[in-house]
Amino acid sequence: MIKYVLVLMLFITNLVGAKEVRGEVQDVASEKQVIVEVSEEEDVQVGDEVKIGFMLPEEGFVPMEGEWTVIEVMENGLLLVEPVEGTNPDLPSPGYIVEITRPSIREQNPEHMEPYELAMIGDRFFFGYGEQVDYEKARYWYGLAAEKGVAEAQNNLGQIYQRGLGVPQDLDKAAELYRKAAEQSLPVAMNNLGWMYFRGWGVDQDVSLAIEWYRKAAEVGNAHGQTNLGWMYQNGWGVEKNFGQALYWYRKAAEQQFAPAENNLGVLYHHGLGVEKDENKAVYWYGQAAEHGNIPAQINLGWMYENGRGVRQDYKKAAQWYQVAAEQGFPLAMNNLGWLYQNGWGVNKDYAKALELFEKAAKMGEARAFNNMGYMYELGKGVEQSYAEARKWYQQAAERGDVYGQYNLARFYHYGNGMSIDIKQAIFWYEKAASQGSNQAIRALNLLK
Repeated sequence: MIKYVLVLMLFITNLVGAKEVRGEVQDVASEKQVIVEVSEEEDVQVGDEVKIGFMLPEEGFVPMEGEWTVIEVMENGLLLVEPVEGTNPDLPSPGYIVEITRPSIREQNPEHMEPYELAMIGDRFFFGYGEQVDYEKARYWYGLAAEKGVAEAQNNLGQIYQRGLGVPQDLDKAAELYRKAAEQSLPVAMNNLGWMYFRGWGVDQDVSLAIEWYRKAAEVGNAHGQTNLGWMYQNGWGVEKNFGQALYWYRKAAEQQFAPAENNLGVLYHHGLGVEKDENKAVYWYGQAAEHGNIPAQINLGWMYENGRGVRQDYKKAAQWYQVAAEQGFPLAMNNLGWLYQNGWGVNKDYAKALELFEKAAKMGEARAFNNMGYMYELGKGVEQSYAEARKWYQQAAERGDVYGQYNLARFYHYGNGMSIDIKQAIFWYEKAASQGSNQAIRALNLLK
C-alpha cells in the first residue's frame, strides 16, 4: 500500500464578525411612518439606513424604490422608520421584509461615532460586508476602535498583523493586540494569544502560558480553545499526556459542530487512544467533520472507505472524498487519488491522470508522491521505464522521511537496479525504513547481516 491515512490536528486562530439585521414591517404608523420588528434591536440605532422590499425564490431580497431611515428604537424589538428627507417612496404593507445597514461610510465622521461602530466598519472592509475587501481600510477602522478598547477590533487587527494582510507581518504587534483583547476576556483572543505562546510568535515561546490561555478560552466555551487544549493533552505538551482529557475537550468542541474537533475524535476512536478502538465511531466522526468541510477528515474518511475500515469497502466513495480534498489543494489527497487512478479503483484506470496527480502533489512537498513517481518510472506505467528516473524520485522520497521511499532506495542499492551495488548504502536505508516499522526492510536486513 503506497499511501497512508492522515492523522492531523489543527491549531486555529479566529476572527470576530458583525451581524446583519433583518426585520419585517409590522404596521403603518402614519402616512409616512411604519413600524418594523427586528430580533436584534441592540444592533440598530437612530440614523441607520433601511431598505424595504420582498423576497423572491431565485432573486432573493428585492428592494422597493425609495430610501428609509430609523428615527426611533422602541421596546420589544420595534423600530419606527420614515422616508429619508426629500424622498417619497410608496408605503409598504405589513409583512414586507426590511434590511437595516449603517449609513454610508463616506458620510460618517469617526470623531462622532461610537467605538463599536468603528469596529463594525472595520468588519465591513475586512469581511466584505457590503464593501469591497480592503485590508488597509479595515486596519484604519479597527485601529480607531482598538484605541478605544473594543476587544473584537483588537483581536481582528491582531489577525491583520499576524497574517500580514495589507501590511508587513508584525508578530509583536499581533501578540500585543491579542493580549489587550484577551485581558478583556474575549474568548477568541484568549485562544489566539495561546497560539502565539505555543509558536513563540511575538512572545517568548512558553507552552505553559499557551495552555493557560487555551484553558481560559476553553472554559468559556470557545471551540478553538477546547480543540487546542485537547491537542496539548493528546501530545503531552506542557501537561502530562492524557487521552481522557483530550477526549473530553474534543467532545466539548464537537458539540458545537467544530469540524477539527470532530476529526480529532475520529482519530482517537480510529487508533484507540483514551477510548476502546472503534472504527465505526471513527467513521462517524470523520463523516461529521468531512461534511462540515474539514479537509483532513475528508482524506481520513476516504481512506476508511478505500480500506474497508469501519465501513463497507467502497472505492468510488473513497475517490469522491479524495477528489473533494484534492480540489481544495491538499497534496496528500492528490497523492491518494492518484493511487486509485493508478490501480483503477473506483475510477477508470488512467496512468496519465495518476502521474499528473503524483507530480502535482510532489511539487507541493508530499513525500509519498515522490515515492509513487519512482514506482511509476520503475515499472514504466504511463512513462518510459527508467531505473535512473525511479532512483531519483525514490531518493527524494527517502530524504523526506517516507518509509516506502527509504525501502525502495535501499532495494536499488541492494540489487543494483540501474546503478552499482552498494551494500553499505543499502543497509543504511534499510535501517531507516526498519526504524519506521517496515517489515520488508527488517527481513532484508536479516538477510544481509
